[in-house]
Amino acid sequence: MPPSGYVLSVPVFFDTVFYLLVPLARSIRVRTGRNYLLFLVAICAAGER
Repeated sequence: MPPSGYVLSVPVFFDTVFYLLVPLARSIRVRTGRNYLLFLVAICAAGER
Protein backbone atom coordinates (compact mmCIF):
# COMPACT_ATOMS: atom_id res chain seq x y z
CA MET A 1 0.00 0.00 0.00
CA PRO A 2 2.74 2.63 0.75
CA PRO A 3 4.18 2.53 -2.82
CA SER A 4 0.77 3.25 -4.33
CA GLY A 5 0.22 6.11 -1.87
CA TYR A 6 3.53 7.64 -2.87
CA VAL A 7 2.77 7.35 -6.60
CA LEU A 8 -0.68 8.86 -6.20
CA SER A 9 0.46 11.72 -3.98
CA VAL A 10 3.22 12.96 -6.30
CA PRO A 11 0.89 14.71 -8.81
CA VAL A 12 -1.16 16.32 -6.03
CA PHE A 13 1.81 17.80 -4.21
CA PHE A 14 3.61 18.76 -7.43
CA ASP A 15 0.66 20.85 -8.62
CA THR A 16 0.43 22.60 -5.27
CA VAL A 17 4.14 23.39 -5.17
CA PHE A 18 4.12 24.56 -8.77
CA TYR A 19 1.13 26.89 -8.40
CA LEU A 20 2.40 28.38 -5.15
CA LEU A 21 6.00 28.94 -6.20
CA VAL A 22 5.65 30.19 -9.80
CA PRO A 23 4.71 33.72 -8.64
CA LEU A 24 7.75 33.65 -6.36
CA ALA A 25 9.96 32.70 -9.31
CA ARG A 26 8.44 35.53 -11.32
CA SER A 27 9.21 38.09 -8.64
CA ILE A 28 12.76 36.78 -8.17
CA ARG A 29 13.29 37.07 -11.92
CA VAL A 30 12.16 40.70 -11.86
CA ARG A 31 14.44 41.54 -8.93
CA THR A 32 17.54 39.73 -10.18
CA GLY A 33 17.11 39.92 -13.95
CA ARG A 34 18.28 36.32 -14.35
CA ASN A 35 16.78 33.68 -16.60
CA TYR A 36 13.18 32.80 -15.63
CA LEU A 37 13.54 29.27 -16.98
CA LEU A 38 16.27 28.48 -14.45
CA PHE A 39 13.94 29.34 -11.60
CA LEU A 40 11.15 27.22 -13.09
CA VAL A 41 13.46 24.24 -13.49
CA ALA A 42 14.54 24.58 -9.87
CA ILE A 43 10.90 24.67 -8.74
CA CYS A 44 10.04 21.61 -10.82
CA ALA A 45 13.00 19.71 -9.43
CA ALA A 46 12.05 20.61 -5.87
CA GLY A 47 8.40 19.72 -6.42
CA GLU A 48 9.30 16.35 -7.83
CA ARG A 49 11.17 15.36 -4.67
